[in-house]
Amino acid sequence: MNGRRLSAFGLRCRWASEWRWWGQCPGSSRCCFLPGLFCICIVVSSLWGYGAEGPRLHVSRSGQLYRVDASFVVGAPVAAVWRCLTSYGKLAEILPSVEESRVLGREGDSAIRLFQRLRLQVLPFFPVSVYFELRVREQPPAVIEFEDVRQAYFTLYRGRWEVAPSREGGARVRYVLEFSPRPLLKPLLQRMPETFTERFLTEFQTALQRGCVP
Repeated sequence: MNGRRLSAFGLRCRWASEWRWWGQCPGSSRCCFLPGLFCICIVVSSLWGYGAEGPRLHVSRSGQLYRVDASFVVGAPVAAVWRCLTSYGKLAEILPSVEESRVLGREGDSAIRLFQRLRLQVLPFFPVSVYFELRVREQPPAVIEFEDVRQAYFTLYRGRWEVAPSREGGARVRYVLEFSPRPLLKPLLQRMPETFTERFLTEFQTALQRGCVP
């Protein structure tokens, strides 16, 4: 599957700028249809800057194993992003795709047991809820590794978050996930990995950008 780069506002601006109805404007040989709208697109896009760009996403498949590799930039310091990513008990308050998230306990000094229930919008008006019992290991303030130990819906579900300073300022967040669905989910997941992951990561990017405030 090909990599994708999301920018909903950018798509709207491109749509507006590709109209082929042109009129006359003083001092210009070419002026687009609805020049006010076009100018607003340009101004707002420049004000939004890099933060307006959605996650870069690549999904690949080898047999029954899917792999997601995505990244995005937020205008927040690494420490703030780390605090948000590790606020496990608050994720259901800030992310619409997370129905429940709570810490079950700890395994020694290195691992956290976490219960999560996610809403997968596989088809319009047809959400599917799946749950995980995750073993989470942290390497502050850069890496969070997780793996589902219950395996109720997936024979394999593991991944990691990586946080690092970005060259543009703020933080660059990378998300890697590998999963293999059980037979019941396979028909539903044929087209889901890209659409659900885009939704989930865009929600996370928005939450990190605003400081994880519900």
